[in-house]
Amino acid sequence: MALMLAVPAQAVDSARLDAFLEVARAQGCVIHDLDATLREEGFADRAEVNAIVGKLEAQRKASRLGPALLVRSDACRRGDGPTGRERLLAVLGQAEDCAQPLDRLYHKVEAHGLTRAQADLLRAEMEGRGELVAGDDGATLRLAAAQCADARQLAASITPHPEQAFLAFIASHGCRMGRRDHDGAVAEAGLDPAATDIVIEKLVSQGQAIYYGPDESLIVFEEHCK
Repeated sequence: MALMLAVPAQAVDSARLDAFLEVARAQGCVIHDLDATLREEGFADRAEVNAIVGKLEAQRKASRLGPALLVRSDACRRGDGPTGRERLLAVLGQAEDCAQPLDRLYHKVEAHGLTRAQADLLRAEMEGRGELVAGDDGATLRLAAAQCADARQLAASITPHPEQAFLAFIASHGCRMGRRDHDGAVAEAGLDPAATDIVIEKLVSQGQAIYYGPDESLIVFEEHCK
């Protein structure tokens, strides 16, 4: 009877592991399309990629989620900025009870430097670990009490970017909005009205947006509207 010998796992070079983590950091610790991103970054050897990902997964430092990879903050953290997880926690920590309405969540996460895709991956990971739960009405997302204190500290230290928040907001309204509707809609979305006015002034002054028509609708040109 022939014996089936186990194939030893490929050794992981420490320099290549560091380079891999640099790619993850540049993606906010959430690599949305792992294969395509790694090919662009010079990781063309499938065996090498599998070995690196396998090592991180074995150490519980990363999780595959479909075509994406989420690298946990303890492996991804570096001194030059918050991780994707920390950014999402900062958004949730803005509320005293660490709950956010889902219809406002994406404007806020984009203001904190996360894309919607990155936020969805982080949310799936945290929900799977019981750290996030949907409210009874299905319209809110609440952080578990054990993480709330840390999230509130992060909210105090990570500053949102108002232009990213406004562009995400206006994109969800077809890149235009009547002046009469503007103030109420901005406040309802949870954006800072004063900061948003400054952003709009900047967009108009730089020719990226105009006021147009009898209702003076604000129109953000498509190439600038996410």
